[in-house]
Amino acid sequence: MIEDRGEVFPSFSIDENHRGVLGLKEAHQSVFSSDARVAMSSSVNDGGWLAEYGIPTVCYGPGKLKHAHTVDEHVEIKQLILYTKSVLQFMLNWCNHTKEEQ
Repeated sequence: MIEDRGEVFPSFSIDENHRGVLGLKEAHQSVFSSDARVAMSSSVNDGGWLAEYGIPTVCYGPGKLKHAHTVDEHVEIKQLILYTKSVLQFMLNWCNHTKEEQ
């Protein structure tokens, strides 16, 4: 568990070999022309609650973590557009597989 400003959030880890993670990494590579960085996040989010109930979960977003959830929270438009393209590509690929393949 991680405590942030008095709130408690469960931490979570991901299975880097999960078909969803591999698909997201593939979509990221295709759009950004670079490998997705897989690492432990130093921030808190609700993903831990999903993982706590056995729902495979990743935390993936645009921009730099140092700009997230700050007084000057921002992301470059180009980063947002590329991120959106990568998520859309992932969703199109993921939704065109049978459940057994996922």
